[in-house]
Amino acid sequence: MLVAMVLWLLWLQGSSRWMRGTVTQGSGLLRAILPRDRGTLVVYIFSFTDLEYQENLYYFLEHGVRADDGVDYLIVMQEGNSTMGATELPSVPDNVRIVTHPNGCFDWGTFGWAIQSGAVDVRHYRYILFVNSSVRGPFLPPYWPPELHWTEVFTSRLSDSVKLVGSTISCEGAWKGGVLTGEFRQNPHVQSYVVAMDQESLAILQEDGNALQCYDSKAEMGSSAAILQAGYSIDSLMLRYQGVDWRDTNNWACNAGLNPYAEYMYDGINLSPYEVMFVKIKDYLLQANWTTATQVKKYTDWARDHGQHVASNEYSAKREHLRRIKIISMRERGPRCFDFDYYHKRNPDLPVPPWTAANLWEHFVKDGQHEGRVFRFRCPEPGEAVALALPSPPAALADAAPATPGGDAAQEAALQP
Repeated sequence: MLVAMVLWLLWLQGSSRWMRGTVTQGSGLLRAILPRDRGTLVVYIFSFTDLEYQENLYYFLEHGVRADDGVDYLIVMQEGNSTMGATELPSVPDNVRIVTHPNGCFDWGTFGWAIQSGAVDVRHYRYILFVNSSVRGPFLPPYWPPELHWTEVFTSRLSDSVKLVGSTISCEGAWKGGVLTGEFRQNPHVQSYVVAMDQESLAILQEDGNALQCYDSKAEMGSSAAILQAGYSIDSLMLRYQGVDWRDTNNWACNAGLNPYAEYMYDGINLSPYEVMFVKIKDYLLQANWTTATQVKKYTDWARDHGQHVASNEYSAKREHLRRIKIISMRERGPRCFDFDYYHKRNPDLPVPPWTAANLWEHFVKDGQHEGRVFRFRCPEPGEAVALALPSPPAALADAAPATPGGDAAQEAALQP
């Protein structure tokens, strides 16, 4: 009886494993949560040519690498040629190997050297990822399942039809060789700071003869072009591009041909670290106060703070500056389509005696919009002129309204678009 029970438990355990594997076959993400072998290699190219690149490397080692994560890492430290000096590395686990290489190539050339020079035997790996130090990541939300390694978000998207995956895809074109009178090339391409491929992808790039060569200018378009010319598609983590078949040339002018990581050039908004996992951060982007770069800087501080300073809020120090930006934007829009009656009715706590339309508009611009007060405009689109009479405050309030400081002329001036 005891033997039979043990055999039954062993059968049940084996059945449950088989069932788990069967259930996950339909989803690459769920399938990736199953136990892994050491089938993934990450090649990280570090070039200390920007103040933030060292911080990017440190963040990657801190949040992207674990000793027991089932992934091997090759870190290529580029030296000389405009680098900013030596970088002191923290101790790394046994699955991390560090090699050096002269800083003479752009990303794909250095990656090509790493896999062709014998620095690592890529034949032992099912998947190869390439990451460079111009980006910071991986950024994983607090609810991220610990069983899911960040690389599997990329590798699970590789398939029989998709052979190159990255954080972002750009359709920005470029003049071949940088010559403005030469050939203009424009094809969708996985941006080279994070790229995942399998052995078939790698074979295509190696057979191309150009994609993995050393260039002193951008060459990321050629790798995606080689994949597309071979009849395969590419993919990214960008929400906007989910389901796009990049083999269809009708999609090759995506995003109006603009680079999506530039400020507001992702269809009018900015890339989110939690959308694409790795994002650009450079010293000059921080100096220019680019939204994504400053957001990533703040996320980095929080990740290292471990909840020690939760009472602080940088808004207190930047309040006037941040409000000034929105005030300027709202003044440019103007009050012509602002619904004064609606604003006053939905905010009954506004001071008494009641205000004129000019008072309401000034309150909204300087305070109300920042406080989250309810309001609305009656124009279909911001700034679009419509044939509407300028609304007045409720009649009962208008009769008792005091004169606006400066007289009627000041009130009229406040209501000009």
